Amino acid sequence: EALVQGIGPSNAAQYWECGDAHNIPRLVEAAKAAALQSFGEFSTCVAFDALPVGRVCELLKSDDLMADSEKVVFRAAARWAAANSSASEEEV
Repeated sequence: EALVQGIGPSNAAQYWECGDAHNIPRLVEAAKAAALQSFGEFSTCVAFDALPVGRVCELLKSDDLMADSEKVVFRAAARWAAANSSASEEEV
């Protein structure tokens, strides 16, 4: 529980990865919730650009995504795509 309380937008990607790697669903859900609730801040972190395509899509598809505007979400998606331009079209 202490781990979950320390999750914020700046470290959500790392906690999400750790939760996945160690099969800790509570940690994954808390990290995802932190990313969604503060998407604008989360998407500006360096770790956002390194997220796997599946996680980015999961965030962008979520009804719980909170951002100041659609422009914030569009810019984040465009920045991620540019950073991951080697990803195949099938992945994206």
